[in-house]
Amino acid sequence: NAPQSFIIKPTTVPLKNANGVESFSFKRFDVGDGLSGNVTHCLAVDHSGNLWIGGLGGLDKYDGTSFTNFSIANGLGSLRISRLLVDSGGTVWIGSWDGLYKYDGKHFSTVIEPKKGQTENSRIGIYHLMQGPDGSIWAGGSSGVDNSSFYCIKGDSIKHYGTKEGLPEAYIHGIASL
Repeated sequence: NAPQSFIIKPTTVPLKNANGVESFSFKRFDVGDGLSGNVTHCLAVDHSGNLWIGGLGGLDKYDGTSFTNFSIANGLGSLRISRLLVDSGGTVWIGSWDGLYKYDGKHFSTVIEPKKGQTENSRIGIYHLMQGPDGSIWAGGSSGVDNSSFYCIKGDSIKHYGTKEGLPEAYIHGIASL
């Protein structure tokens, strides 16, 4: 089967401040300002307007004034954050090079745990996250030891998909909703 053709049409979204004026100011932040690391991989904004920043060094929350850093000491399972998603209920989902975690505003919990004894080639890395129309969370990335690379999380249930279930390879390059 040949792949279907599609067209990507660029869209420009006008950004305006509260007065309707298109003006912007930019500030560069680094560890000197309170970030946990200088390499940023992903950003997300929660329902309160906080900016979540993930990268090498951990997870940070910026409230517009100061940073709150989250690390292993706070219960986060990895300091190598690759993807963030704030779901419709306000839960922050954290994809990492070492599994999938979520933060409910008070506590971190492990959703997809890295396997013990993982090597660089057998790690479960989560690099893509999306919330489905039914509220389920879809996660994709690298294969891990069981060759599963695509996951659907609904409540406490996790369905794994990999090459055994028909995926052509054990790496997910992106997730989109139709």
